[in-house]
Amino acid sequence: MAFQPTPRFPQNYLTTQSQLISPGYSIASLITSIIQTVISLASFILGILFLVPPISYSTSSLLAGIGTNIWVGVLNFVAGVLGMTMKCHPTNNDLTHATFAFNIIGFVASAVQIYFSVFSYYIYHSGRWPMTVSLILGIAAAVANTAIIVILIVTGYCTRACRSHNQFSHIVLNPATA
Repeated sequence: MAFQPTPRFPQNYLTTQSQLISPGYSIASLITSIIQTVISLASFILGILFLVPPISYSTSSLLAGIGTNIWVGVLNFVAGVLGMTMKCHPTNNDLTHATFAFNIIGFVASAVQIYFSVFSYYIYHSGRWPMTVSLILGIAAAVANTAIIVILIVTGYCTRACRSHNQFSHIVLNPATA
């Protein structure tokens, strides 16, 4: 007699892919992602303005030379767009993981932007307004990244880990066979 595997789940259960983030927090994540996208666009535009000659003479060569605001704006823009897309596709767990990863990367990039802004503020004494605006945008982006990371950890990853001991936590009853 050939070995026949027994089904892991009863026949009246249907496996489905559940969403990682709870619906109550997905609206907060969407709003935070929109704010994050606006902040990143402002940072990107400020980085472009730093390269314009009249402004670039008054800013530090550190902020303008390596384009801190530009690449921080791009990274946070990608994180914000992924966060907004997560609202449209709540059951795509890969998208949720990508949003989580890009928000961590965006937080680190925002910390670098804050560091370069503070460093440039104390080194260059003329024309401090670009460094101040860059510092404010960096802090705002770091707060938005932290908010999305906390939402994903508290509602998604911690909830999933706490339910992992129950093997039927992601199983729903099939109404057709019940």
